[in-house]
Amino acid sequence: AGRDLDRSRFAYISESTHEKLKRSQIQTGDILFSMAAYYLGKTAIVTNKDVPANTNQAVAIIRVNPQMANPDYVYYWLNQPTIKSLVNSSSSQSAQPNINLKDIGNIELSCPDLDTQNRIVSFLFSMDEKIRINTEINQNLLQQLSSVFKRWFTDNPCIDTMEQVPLSDLCEVVTKGTTPTTLGKSFKSEGIKFLKAESIQDNHSIDHNKL
Repeated sequence: AGRDLDRSRFAYISESTHEKLKRSQIQTGDILFSMAAYYLGKTAIVTNKDVPANTNQAVAIIRVNPQMANPDYVYYWLNQPTIKSLVNSSSSQSAQPNINLKDIGNIELSCPDLDTQNRIVSFLFSMDEKIRINTEINQNLLQQLSSVFKRWFTDNPCIDTMEQVPLSDLCEVVTKGTTPTTLGKSFKSEGIKFLKAESIQDNHSIDHNKL
């Protein structure tokens, strides 16, 4: 799930180095907020599986006061598209976009009472879990499909003895597309869909970031 850290990409330091870097030691429940470059605004929540651990200067540690807010509520709030857009638009417009600790601390959020926060988190977490399960099902189906294709089109010894015919014997390749001139301001913010090559997805896969 997106809230978890990618543990396959962890680097490691010695215990003595970890002890020297006390300010950047993380705790279970901390929200990690990427402050720089390509990963700007990405977040994750530290779990028991992740500690003891430390982090570098490109990651802000957000430690929520549990008497005032549910860490999961704050995490979900920071992951709203509007907040991500705000973070990216307000970041430094240098070659390496970044945000500082003060700017992160100034992000405003609606803060209902804890009971309401907990109910919101419970609902969103159940939706995340359904998405995770459906993603696993889709991945399993894609693996099965890949296996079937391999069996029929790669491993099947009879495939070479089948008749080979050109695609045009079975289909009509009608035409190719045409791009309207930009001089006439043909492109609009809404109207008839205009498909480009990038609209065709690899291997019929679903772009989960656009769901």
